[in-house]
Amino acid sequence: MLAPDENSMKEMLCILEKYATKNKLKVNTKKTKVLVVDSKGSRSRSERGWWYGGKRLEEVKEFKYLGCWISSRNSWKKHMREMAGKARVAINATWGLIQRIARSTFRDRMYLYNSLVRAGAMFGVELWGWEDNKEMEAVYGRYCKAALGLAKNTPEYIWRTESGAESWKVSCRRRASKYIMDILGMENGRWPKVCLRETCRGILNSKPSKWGGGQDLSRH
Repeated sequence: MLAPDENSMKEMLCILEKYATKNKLKVNTKKTKVLVVDSKGSRSRSERGWWYGGKRLEEVKEFKYLGCWISSRNSWKKHMREMAGKARVAINATWGLIQRIARSTFRDRMYLYNSLVRAGAMFGVELWGWEDNKEMEAVYGRYCKAALGLAKNTPEYIWRTESGAESWKVSCRRRASKYIMDILGMENGRWPKVCLRETCRGILNSKPSKWGGGQDLSRH
């Protein structure tokens, strides 16, 4: 459930409880979490208190939803760290595959990287793609240098020139930009478009949201 403020969420919880009781449904309160985003100016966590069916619900600082870590501070750092970790595991597996099938050309190695590693590492990039991800840039650089047979300490400008590989940052922001264009083509009542309009309104009024404040698109 999504609500604009504390009172609205508590009202929705009451409605849910009545609906569940009427239809003989049960809500697992142990798995039900509450995440308050940008709580500046609101009451403290202990003062708020969330209840359902006489049981207190846990308020968390971060929550994994549909594979993406969402935090109360609207930061994607944990999600990006997790994606970088998964990319390292996938790269090790891919490199083992390369050695077994004797794929010796840079083109073949990058094809396997794009097929087996890149897709997973960029999961949810439409949401976090505007943020710098130095950890993933480093992972990507190490793989490209290995694919070229270069030493780990090879300067970036050398392996980029040799490989012609696109910057990780450019790839991420291209995907994120495409998603914004897709949102603009949606109907006005769709939630992604509503959120984007609110973000743009805040930026234009010099009162950007936590997300909008970090997305100075003019510098990209």
